[in-house]
Amino acid sequence: MIEIIIMILNLLSVEGTVPEAGSVAVPLHNVVYEAEFTEEWQQAYYEVLKEVRLENENYEGNEEYSDFSESYYLYDIDKDDVPELLIEYGLGESGYHADVYTYTDGAVEKVGELSTGHTTLYTWPEENAMMYYFAHMGGAYVDKISIIEGVLVSEQIHEEYILTGEGEWYTDEQELAPGALCLYRYNTESDLPLVVYDSIMNDKELPFITGGSVSNKEAREILLAVLEEDGMVYGVSGDGFGGDTGYVSFSAYCEPEGAAQYGDSALTIEDYTWVDLNGDGQDECIVDLAEPETDTWRQEIRTVLSLQDEVVYAYCFNYENDYLIYEDGVFYNEEYGSAHKICFNKDECFQYAAEPSEGAEEADWETP
Repeated sequence: MIEIIIMILNLLSVEGTVPEAGSVAVPLHNVVYEAEFTEEWQQAYYEVLKEVRLENENYEGNEEYSDFSESYYLYDIDKDDVPELLIEYGLGESGYHADVYTYTDGAVEKVGELSTGHTTLYTWPEENAMMYYFAHMGGAYVDKISIIEGVLVSEQIHEEYILTGEGEWYTDEQELAPGALCLYRYNTESDLPLVVYDSIMNDKELPFITGGSVSNKEAREILLAVLEEDGMVYGVSGDGFGGDTGYVSFSAYCEPEGAAQYGDSALTIEDYTWVDLNGDGQDECIVDLAEPETDTWRQEIRTVLSLQDEVVYAYCFNYENDYLIYEDGVFYNEEYGSAHKICFNKDECFQYAAEPSEGAEEADWETP
C-alpha cells in the first residue's frame, strides 16, 4: 500500500500543477531540456561530457589545479566544419587547464592540452587557428593555436608589458586577427551548445522553436502578469553566477534567498523592454532589477522572462543592466565595445559573442 501511495505522489509531482499565482498556473513537468542530436560529432562529444560529469560526481577534492570540470568550449580550430571540444578543469583562475579533442574518422581523439588560467580564447576566422590570449598583472602574450597532422601546436605572435597601468590597455584582439570574437565558456552540465553550435557560429535559425504556442499579444500579457500579479517563474542562471531558483513566485525570485543571492535586500523592477530573442515569434520580456540606491554597492540583475510550453522561465544575468539591447537580440557594452547574444531552451541558457548591431534599432524601455 505504501508503495502505491508513493507511486501516486511521484506521478502528481510530474504531471500536476502548482496553485495559481496571479493569473498564471505553472505545470510541474517538461522543464528539462532534452537534446536531440543530428550529427555524429554531437553524440560523440556528448558521450565524452557524460564521462566528465560522472567524474565530477565522484570528485572529493578542492584543489585549485584539479580534475573537476565546470566548463567547456566548442570551436572549429582546423576549419574542417566540425568543432573541437575543449574541456576545462580546475577550481581557480591560476589552476585552469583544458584537454583538447577533435572528431575525425568517426572517433574522438585528444590532440593536446592548454593552460587556460588568466586566458581568453578567441576565434580566428578563415585559418587553421584559434587565438590564445594570456594577460595577467601587466604582462600579455598571444599564441596562434592550430592542429597540424592531428597534433595541437602553438606559435607566439605577440608579447607586451604594461608598465604604468594609467590609461593603458592590452592590444585589441581585432588588431591581431580581424573578425576575432571571444569564445564563451559553456557549463559542463549543458547539452544545448552541442545542438546549436552551427546556428550560433554561422548566424542561422535555431534548430528548434521554444515558444510559439500562443500569439505574441497573449505571450506579452502572460509575462506582464508575472510582474504585476506576482506570477510563478522557473529561475535559471544565464551566466553561471546564480539564479537557479527553480519554481518560485516572482517576489520570492527577487529576494536574497532567490536570485538576489549577493544582495542584502529585495530587488525591485527598474524598467523592462520587449525583444524576440530566439526567433520564435514571441517576445521575451527583459527586466532590469536592482536593490534600492545606496552610497556604495548594490546588486543589479537583468532577467529575461520567456514563455515556453506554458512555463515562464526567468534567465538571470548579473550586472548587465547598463548594456544596450537591440531589436536583433544583441546585448552591447558601450564601455568595452563588446557584444553578445543569449541562447536558451527550458532549463539551459548560455551567452555567446556576437558582432555589434548594424542597422538594428535600440529596444524601447518601459517603467512599471
